[in-house]
Amino acid sequence: MDPLKPNVIEAVESRKIRDFITLKPFEGIYTLEGLSPETIVQSYIFTDESTRNLQDILVELGKEPGSERKSMIIAGDRGVGKTHSLAIIRELIRDPGLSRLITRHSLRVCLQPLAKKKFFIIEIKCQPHQEENLKELFYRAFEKTFQEQSGGNLPPMDHWLELEDSDEQLKFICDFIPKDHQMVILLDDISEKLLTYRNITKVIGDLEFLLTIALATSLYPVFMVATFFEYLLEPPPYTSKYQDLHQKLLEYKLTNAFLIKPITKANILELVTTNIILKTDLQTKGLEIVHRYLTERVPHFRHDKQLFLTIFPMHPLVFHVSFYLHRYIKNFSLLPFIYNTANKILGYRCSALVTIDLIFDLLYHEF
Repeated sequence: MDPLKPNVIEAVESRKIRDFITLKPFEGIYTLEGLSPETIVQSYIFTDESTRNLQDILVELGKEPGSERKSMIIAGDRGVGKTHSLAIIRELIRDPGLSRLITRHSLRVCLQPLAKKKFFIIEIKCQPHQEENLKELFYRAFEKTFQEQSGGNLPPMDHWLELEDSDEQLKFICDFIPKDHQMVILLDDISEKLLTYRNITKVIGDLEFLLTIALATSLYPVFMVATFFEYLLEPPPYTSKYQDLHQKLLEYKLTNAFLIKPITKANILELVTTNIILKTDLQTKGLEIVHRYLTERVPHFRHDKQLFLTIFPMHPLVFHVSFYLHRYIKNFSLLPFIYNTANKILGYRCSALVTIDLIFDLLYHEF
């Protein structure tokens, strides 16, 4: 391809970011804590991918114990919306009336059979350095929900842990599930907990408990939706830690025991292009020239053109790096960051992309 002509270069250097994008008003959220159920549902932007995932989960949840059903894993990178997806499930099964806030007809149809069911919801939020193992976290969460709904008390946890057979432990729990209810366990960030274990015995203990719940789903009024870091299911070749944990998952056949629903980075890009940064066909063609300009004139700028066209005015590296931030800044949210930053630089030259130094500024202020 021939280099850009001088008049084209001059034209590119005279254009502003506002010439290539239109920002759609966007009020993102940084944390789900303290939000009302209505706000949690209304703030969730459904894409085709997330709609399909939620439909499949709701259909599986609607099956009766004793049928061929499986618990679910929502898998994805950090920051793609796994936790928000879990919160949506919680609010919709707790109050099916919230389906009125959803515009996707197919989801409202899936929720109709669940409106007649009763759910006993157990929420477990894992933290990287919790001393309790998963089984202990589960019992604490179960005890809390039981006390809130019945006012009663469970036997001491030690009594439950002394039951050596996992089937006995499960039957013990099921005896305390309210009549005509189904227990739904919403398990968030279990992979982050597994990644910080130094003791393989603890890893094995948590995996065995996950397998117990998964195998019980078809027999008992027990259902789990867990979020998983995608690298544990499809580990990259450059780190042995992910590879080792993945081998354990395969050893315990967890990937077969659960149905796995992925949330991909394409889901985030769809949110950006439909709800934050809008571009006409003419603007997109102009950005193709900007991409050529940067490729020719900026050393080592060799980024995928389609990603550049989608994420502009963000530098493509900002998109890639942002997913790692959630391990260090839990309240970082890419979509509000994109909107707020782009809104400040509309008058900048079109070649002045938002670069990762702003990401590092966030880390600096966080620590």
